[in-house]
Amino acid sequence: MFGETAKKLSPRLKALERWQVVWGAFFYVLLAYGTWAALSEGSDSGARVVVELALVLVLGVWYAYWAVVRAGSSRDVAYLLGAGGLWAALSVFDPDFLMLGIAIFAPLCLHDLRWAGVGAVVVGGGWIWLLWADEGSIPWPAVFVVLMFIVGWLLSAAYISTIVRQSRERQRLIEEL
Repeated sequence: MFGETAKKLSPRLKALERWQVVWGAFFYVLLAYGTWAALSEGSDSGARVVVELALVLVLGVWYAYWAVVRAGSSRDVAYLLGAGGLWAALSVFDPDFLMLGIAIFAPLCLHDLRWAGVGAVVVGGGWIWLLWADEGSIPWPAVFVVLMFIVGWLLSAAYISTIVRQSRERQRLIEEL
């Protein structure tokens, strides 16, 4: 029964919509992991925990709003500014939230190479900044890892955007028939 429903819905969903479900799940898994990792350390004050949880809640609602209510909206920059600002605040509070930046930027970045470049530089720069803030210097192996991360991110974006473009073209050809 569920398989038939999925088969009926599948052609109707555009490639971008199918990927958004994956990135939404990825976002909430990383948000939950970052929250658990940040709270499990146990060394934070009560006020700091409340602020972190409030930021997590606001970011979760912000993402849901843009993923569900504003799906397909042309105001992607507003989403990026809001989510990026909340992510930056969470990353300053606790570095466990740094990798959440990947999931925040993924819905837009992995379908457009320009946004992917911006997202990769922002997340990679945040990673380098946290290393510098913690250790007072940036070790060269870390720079290499960040550069490899950026290259991998851009290659993934190019690959996925190619898949999405081909899927759209196939859908267009099918509709012409």
